[in-house]
Amino acid sequence: MEGAAEGEHQRKQGDDNSGKPVIASGFHSFIPPGFFAFGSKENIDAHQGCQESHRHQDELDYQFPFSQKIQPGPGMHQCKDPVKDETSVIHGECEAIAGEEMDEGPFGEWTGYYASSMRPEPIMKVKRLYHRNNPIILGAPPTRPPCEFNYMRCFMRSALIWQQMEAAGIPDIQGVWCHEAGGARLLTIVSIKQRYPGHAKQAGMVAAYCHACGYLGRYVIVVDDDIDVTNTNDVLWALTTRSNPEIDIEMIRRSWSGPLDPIIPKGQKGHSSRAIIDACRPYEWMSEFPPVAESSPEVRRAAEEKWGKILDS
Repeated sequence: MEGAAEGEHQRKQGDDNSGKPVIASGFHSFIPPGFFAFGSKENIDAHQGCQESHRHQDELDYQFPFSQKIQPGPGMHQCKDPVKDETSVIHGECEAIAGEEMDEGPFGEWTGYYASSMRPEPIMKVKRLYHRNNPIILGAPPTRPPCEFNYMRCFMRSALIWQQMEAAGIPDIQGVWCHEAGGARLLTIVSIKQRYPGHAKQAGMVAAYCHACGYLGRYVIVVDDDIDVTNTNDVLWALTTRSNPEIDIEMIRRSWSGPLDPIIPKGQKGHSSRAIIDACRPYEWMSEFPPVAESSPEVRRAAEEKWGKILDS
């Protein structure tokens, strides 16, 4: 069926011969009206581990080997060796029948909470299963951060945001880090070398609303290039000493959110707010800002060479 669901958020096992695709509208894909028309059966190809990018989504979910997708199947009789021409590790030929559903949830999410209630979801009945020799299936259950599930996404989403900021024309980006405490989405830190008035605010806005960071974000903190974005103490020091809440925090309402946002009440899901915090030295009097009380890199290196054996023991 053309134009049907072509990506899924989660896939759960039902019994030995069935599974449940959990499809998040606007995030991965959709089921259009009429997909299950008049009690019909629809064939579905289910891939585990596909590496191809998806035309509707950011590359995070479809270019890496722990991804999964579903797409309309060509029919059981047309598939002889579907894995041969795919990058997927496991390929299932499934059948979805209108009206056949199974209770799904609750499921622990990347936010660290059981964010979804129990509700009925369509069933995919597995008709055939193909797999590569010695397939490697990566599993990392999302739990309260920090956890392995979030760590792997921190690195990839940080790289995607950096790439998309540069593509938008933001100069002199020195670092991007999606902090693990925010599940790789809710807290993003960007380091820049300030080049002009408004540079920090521009970087924060673009970071907050580029595609890789647009869904269910919360805070973006922009810091100077002397701050290590992966060092929480560095970031908090810049936040507390280089930002004035009255003028350096921008609040933006009605931003893209979703059903997993734990702070948004039921019935109001879909929108949330953003805070973009400028934690850089004020550009207009940057040269007059108090100097940092620390040893220079040269002095630190000399001390390490002279006293390193004692300090490391």
